[in-house]
Amino acid sequence: MSQITMLNVDDTSSSTSSCATPTRTLSSTTSVYSTSSIRHALIKDNENFEVICNKRKRVTASCWNTFGFPAKVKNGEVKTYEVIPGFVSCKICFDTYKYIDSSTANLYGHRCHRNESSDQTSISSFILSPRSGNHFSKNQTKKKEDIKKLCTRWVAGSMRSFRIVDDPGFKRIIQECLDIGKECRGELNLAAEDLLPSDRTVKNELRKLAYDMRNKLKCVLLEAVANKALTISPDNWTDKYRGINYMGATAHFVDENLNYYAIDLFCVEIMDVKKTAENIYRLMESQLAQFCLDQYMDSITFVTDLNLQPSPEIGDFTEGICEDESDDQDEDDDGDSCGYDDNGDFDDNHDYKDLTINQLPNNVREILNTIKNCKSLVKYIKKKTVLIELQKTNAPSLFLVLPCITHLRNELSNGDRKERSGMKFFYKRALQLLSSMFNMDEDYIIGAFLHPNYQQLRGASSTQIADCYTACRLFIGPCQSSTETNEIIYEPQEKKAKIFMSTLMDKQKKQQSTSDEVDRYISLVLDEGEQYENPLDFWKKKENQVTFPNLSQMARKYFSIPCSSSAVERQFSATGQIITQRRSSLDPSTVNDIIFLRSIENKFS
Repeated sequence: MSQITMLNVDDTSSSTSSCATPTRTLSSTTSVYSTSSIRHALIKDNENFEVICNKRKRVTASCWNTFGFPAKVKNGEVKTYEVIPGFVSCKICFDTYKYIDSSTANLYGHRCHRNESSDQTSISSFILSPRSGNHFSKNQTKKKEDIKKLCTRWVAGSMRSFRIVDDPGFKRIIQECLDIGKECRGELNLAAEDLLPSDRTVKNELRKLAYDMRNKLKCVLLEAVANKALTISPDNWTDKYRGINYMGATAHFVDENLNYYAIDLFCVEIMDVKKTAENIYRLMESQLAQFCLDQYMDSITFVTDLNLQPSPEIGDFTEGICEDESDDQDEDDDGDSCGYDDNGDFDDNHDYKDLTINQLPNNVREILNTIKNCKSLVKYIKKKTVLIELQKTNAPSLFLVLPCITHLRNELSNGDRKERSGMKFFYKRALQLLSSMFNMDEDYIIGAFLHPNYQQLRGASSTQIADCYTACRLFIGPCQSSTETNEIIYEPQEKKAKIFMSTLMDKQKKQQSTSDEVDRYISLVLDEGEQYENPLDFWKKKENQVTFPNLSQMARKYFSIPCSSSAVERQFSATGQIITQRRSSLDPSTVNDIIFLRSIENKFS
């Protein structure tokens, strides 16, 4: 089987007759070469390898303006080239492709060809040949490592596909940056491919970076759990494409500098078919072992959708089961038994929580149908201020529960008094449901107390306030007397801040002289206009840490507890954006690394 031979490039007649399209049957030379080895040879050994133009008379495809056949100098013959069959190479950047069956479809997508075809000034005219006698210096090798890490962090932080580093547009941007750098400094002579890693390299780097970051985060978490300032909120989620069950967990902690963080620790596949409390606890323990936290389960606070879990017993991870209640009530009950009379007036002492639709008067049903059909009303309600405040995950939120619930109760009570006819029913029902379904735990009271703008605990009962003070004194231990007190005279504020939560803050009063740390804090008077959206900003101040040393440590513990599990729900929202229809085959371990590294990049960058 004869090979196609290219004669002297100056001999037009010889080259024209000899430079035919490579045959479909490749020679034994093909097994020796690959696209990468040919490109490397064209760049590094330009004396023995060259790209020869396709000089066939019938060639009309525009891509041949950019491409040619790679060829090697024949042994002992000067400027006589032998074409390497089965390949074509770019004359500008020497990218090499397999060329079989005379197909040029894949050549039109090459960046150099697109640049040549553009009406704008060709970028390739500014690109120097990748051939260079300079090998990578130590500095260039370090820069390449830095690029690899930046690409990996970008892929994880922005939830991009691994193959984005192969995107031609992205490579053109990198190449243009290199060209600009060369024009400005004249030091580099590189192609984009010399710096950019492959998708597999990025994937491996992702795993390595995630491992390194877990080791670094481990020390921070261990310090937080030693001060009981670590909370973990777990939850589960199902991938809608492959039906894989995931368990995710977000860690909330306050570091030694009183900075609040919420980090997505893991999002792993649940391998057990039965999601029993014992299996979930075992999986949780195994994942926390990566951070050496499995030995400190008693010191971690766990928060779930249901309630606050101060201890990590197996029973804490079981979900409550709501049994369906049978409807034994007669549909023909009279109005008085359902809490309203013939005129539609409602009794304040009646229980409205368990009424069925058939027991409602006509005016109530009409309103219910209106609410059911008005999607925009539901969207509007979801965006109201209380939900927005309670679902924040970038700052402490435990203190928000008492003022927000008090605000809701006041609003519902005012609506109950002002509204008439059918709307009155919904206000009464919502007020009763709020009272019956929500339990104002002591932690919520303490959280509000430790916020200097809510320390008067408006909305809490006298018993709850007394229990809060007792809990604070038990945390502090024996009372420490102090003779240093500052008398601060209160002057009313001239103007309120235009934020929602400021309307729920305390009205200041005159400070009284006392020796107890809790009492001193109770009688604390803030400066005019001193408001804290984040209570940790108050406790970061050196003078406050000196005046209230024990309460500042208590604030660190309690403000690491979120008031909801919205953070882990947001983790699952991000996971849903990663596992798309196009990326449904992603390995769960890769998803876990992306979620973790994304959270680290977004929080610490």
